[in-house]
Amino acid sequence: MSRLNVIAVLMLIICGFHLDARAEEFSEIQSKIVSFTLDNGLTVILYPRGDAPVVSCVTYVKTGSTDEYVGITGIAHQLEHLAFKGTPFVGTNDYKSEQVALAEIDKLYGSIQALEQKVPAEMRDGFLSLLAQVTSTGGRVGPGMAEQAEKMMEKQAADLIDGWQKANVKLSDADKTALLSIVKTYAAKVREAEKFVVQNQYSNLIDRAGGVGLNAFTSDDRTVYHVSIPANKLELWAALESDRFMNTVPRQLEKEKQVVLEERRMRTDSSAFGKLYESFLGVAFQAHPYGTAVIGHRSDILGYNREKIMDFYRKHYVPRETIVSIVGDIDVAAARKMMTDYFGRIPAAPAPPPQVTVEPAQEGERRLEVEFPAEPVMMLGYHVPERNHPDTPALIVLSEIATSGSSSRMETSLVKTSKANSAGSWIGPGERYPRLMFFSGEPIANGSIDELEKNLLGEIEKLKTVTPTPEEMKRVVTRYRSGVLRSLKANLHLAQQLADYQAVSGDWHSLFREIQEISAVQPEQVTAVAKKYLTRQNRTVGRIVKVEKSDK
Repeated sequence: MSRLNVIAVLMLIICGFHLDARAEEFSEIQSKIVSFTLDNGLTVILYPRGDAPVVSCVTYVKTGSTDEYVGITGIAHQLEHLAFKGTPFVGTNDYKSEQVALAEIDKLYGSIQALEQKVPAEMRDGFLSLLAQVTSTGGRVGPGMAEQAEKMMEKQAADLIDGWQKANVKLSDADKTALLSIVKTYAAKVREAEKFVVQNQYSNLIDRAGGVGLNAFTSDDRTVYHVSIPANKLELWAALESDRFMNTVPRQLEKEKQVVLEERRMRTDSSAFGKLYESFLGVAFQAHPYGTAVIGHRSDILGYNREKIMDFYRKHYVPRETIVSIVGDIDVAAARKMMTDYFGRIPAAPAPPPQVTVEPAQEGERRLEVEFPAEPVMMLGYHVPERNHPDTPALIVLSEIATSGSSSRMETSLVKTSKANSAGSWIGPGERYPRLMFFSGEPIANGSIDELEKNLLGEIEKLKTVTPTPEEMKRVVTRYRSGVLRSLKANLHLAQQLADYQAVSGDWHSLFREIQEISAVQPEQVTAVAKKYLTRQNRTVGRIVKVEKSDK
């Protein structure tokens, strides 16, 4: 089969145009799934399905932002970026020389931190931002460009020092000279290390093998890597994937920090919803790590170094915290041997200590406002339990009744009557620990945010007093079940779901049990959980308040 034909088949499968999951009874699907644990503690899930010679591969690590602490917030996401940079065997043309170059950068970072401490905390951002800027492009530059870049660095450093002096920050002449020297030397050493980098070698190897959809994501509870590849390239993937889970090298950290900072700027700092959501989490959660957004704080991102990255990697990227899930055209016996041979070579390591911080019960409504040059947005959040709690199926049905579909209560009562421009609900931010049920809305054009809040709260009260009708229950359960079945058509989605339920509940069978549990929810249970959790005392309320855009 030609590479173009392979890619065509892969894209069809990723879009979901293959074996109809409705034709596969849940019991039949489960009977074909094989799962086992390697001697080092890594879990493997295999499901042979489909006629096309393609497999979807997921590597799931049970770590995310909940495993971070102040000073390294966002580091799980940063590590996800760096995991694509390769190993001592992939992504470099001379690893020994590269090691020396990276060690020199890391040694210099100690001097940077010493100088940083001489500046007030609120003014360090400019210094760290300058270092990020002058090292973000990397690569090889010609003599003319290098000279131009050096002059630009000198001007930026001079402007920074001038700003500090105007703010009465006292630096000696020796400190000023040291700052300029550090900036120049740091940029030069990063450029030196770039000489040993083979750009995008890992992704290029996957691409040349016919792989598509190579990507990853990080959330509060998980970091997930995924790709779909031709079935006869499964061993290549296993070799590459197991190598990077043993031997990741955090090369190009300086460049990737800037990539993550730009991601933060776009999704949080420049987004009304992003700004509100980040602030909202910090108010709703006052003890648990769910109170910090996955992207992390800007100052922490600027302060990452290879030591911090590798400490997190060694502690959390261990076999006991890892699940490999493969769905598609596989021979189970051959795939089992392959996974054992490649992933079984990763050394065993102890699991990191469990998360022990428990969010205390909320004792009264909390409110926040975020001023931002955008139209108003309203957000409410109520503390609810983790996914494995017995109340979760009823809470899922409650959320579906409230806002899912054109016939949902809030869509009918608020949006279709022009009392709100939009209304939504979801449960998050994570799944392993107690979390929130969110409700959000946007007022109509020139509408009042106060009136919107009144209307949202009114509909929430009705969820507690008006028991769902049989028609509502049937619609919601049918819609939910159909959505799950549609999602299971795609090999990649099924592989992710199997790994996720294995990670969160300890048993991938829970994916199928949850569907049955939701189907069995009774109307009275929905009203009961609404009364139990949707209380004023348990509520956080957040708003975007529109202000004029600043010229600064």
